[in-house]
Amino acid sequence: MIKKIGVGKYKVRVSVFNPHKGYAQNRERTISGNLAQAKEKEVELRSQLKQSCSFKGFGHVSTFKDAIRLHRENLSFLRTDTRIHLLQHKN
Repeated sequence: MIKKIGVGKYKVRVSVFNPHKGYAQNRERTISGNLAQAKEKEVELRSQLKQSCSFKGFGHVSTFKDAIRLHRENLSFLRTDTRIHLLQHKN
């Protein structure tokens, strides 16, 4: 979405649904310039946001040991993420 907010100023806002998180992620920028520059920035922001929401993959797993290592890495990330989430809600 592009909204004119002043003479030569545009607010550019893009939204992309992130299937991994289950909700839309947004980016917003204010552009000084003309409408064409604002449209270019909109395309750029949308592509950056889509890239950040894309599936990264699991890496290379060829042995059972690799699978266990990957599983442990994911568990440690979840534990850290849960601790941060709980600490934020305590205050």
